[in-house]
Amino acid sequence: MPIVGSFAGASARAYGLGAGGVQIGDFESIATTTLSSNQSTVTFSSIPQTYLHLQLRCSILGSVAAGNSAKMQFNGDTATNYSYHYLYGNGAIVASVSGTTQDSGYIEFTGNTTSPSANIMDILDYANTNKYKTVKGLEVFDMNGPTGYVSLNSFNWRSTAAITSIVVTAFSGTLNTNSIFALYGVKA
Repeated sequence: MPIVGSFAGASARAYGLGAGGVQIGDFESIATTTLSSNQSTVTFSSIPQTYLHLQLRCSILGSVAAGNSAKMQFNGDTATNYSYHYLYGNGAIVASVSGTTQDSGYIEFTGNTTSPSANIMDILDYANTNKYKTVKGLEVFDMNGPTGYVSLNSFNWRSTAAITSIVVTAFSGTLNTNSIFALYGVKA
């Protein structure tokens, strides 16, 4: 069962299925950014190391006619230390894509300037220095017509370093005004 919770508010209950049954934790707001102008990058830095997991919730407006992607990088690492795979559908096709030795993980978002995407990225065990980091995500958006888009994805950052910063950068176009990026910590 994925971790779920309310998008609004400073904290919310999180529910996840742990090894011994249902595990209940709390979401705590770390930082929220609402863009007041179009920009290519959003950064979260000085992330506290006091949580079990992180969750990045996004409502993104883009400036490219079709769907768009953004890079997600940790701790300023732009080397080819990331691998990803995702499954997506748009009402006409279902496909999958994967890549190894990449310079980032990915977030899919809308190219629509009026209808935002909804994105939830779970960053698991981000402070654990004994393992590589895994991210799982869900993205959905309307493509201004009879089709929409849904993507289930995950990526791996091959580093044992604790995550202290997250940078989200648009591949092309921009992350538009009124896009929202909210980072939450998940307590055990």
